[in-house]
Amino acid sequence: MTLPAAPNKLGITDSIALESAEGVTSGLRIAELEESPIIGKFDVLHLKEIHRYIFQDVYHHAGQFHEINHTRLKKRVPECGDEKYAVYYPAISFAKQSLNDEMAAIFNDLSGSGISHDELADKLTKLYAVIDYAHPFQEGNSRTLREFCSSLARSYGFTLDWGTSNADGKTRDQLYAARDVMVLGRVIHDVQTESQMFGISRTLHSLKDRPKLFSLISQSLSIDIPVSGNRFTRK
Repeated sequence: MTLPAAPNKLGITDSIALESAEGVTSGLRIAELEESPIIGKFDVLHLKEIHRYIFQDVYHHAGQFHEINHTRLKKRVPECGDEKYAVYYPAISFAKQSLNDEMAAIFNDLSGSGISHDELADKLTKLYAVIDYAHPFQEGNSRTLREFCSSLARSYGFTLDWGTSNADGKTRDQLYAARDVMVLGRVIHDVQTESQMFGISRTLHSLKDRPKLFSLISQSLSIDIPVSGNRFTRK
């Protein structure tokens, strides 16, 4: 039995059909952004505009944060047969309090030109973790976040090739585990029950030997074309 689809512009009522249509349209929009990135300040408004562009064909709420104001749970089902686990995300009101300030702090350290590979990888790791923790969109957080980080890397003359972490089920599992560790390490301080805290602690222990997010981003980041300063406006 298939689940009913979320409200959408396409009038699709079947969730599987909607997922398929969304994958096609969002893939085309992401390809367009690779050729012509959205110019912005790499702030929350820029993040929203990227989400709006990617999902403009499917959702009326494209570019808008969700309004779920309680801790959310998502079941992670690894592709390669590892044990399932739960990822918790904070209420949107709590997440939005920190998102602006933390993004601004990261970008303050990114001002100017001439950043090294490792410095940029470190900042991208922190940025990825901050936005993934907030998980501000109803859907499409991962695709929006990847495009946002890729666009930032390009603005400094680097290429962030997510294909290296999307080659097969094993590499995809590694990326999800690495980002989930960053999220769970923060959200463990937000959960309200002992059972949630125990579950998170157990998951963190089971994932402790997996590749770290910095390592995965670092190996996906390569020098592209030297630029004079930053091509994008972030004033």
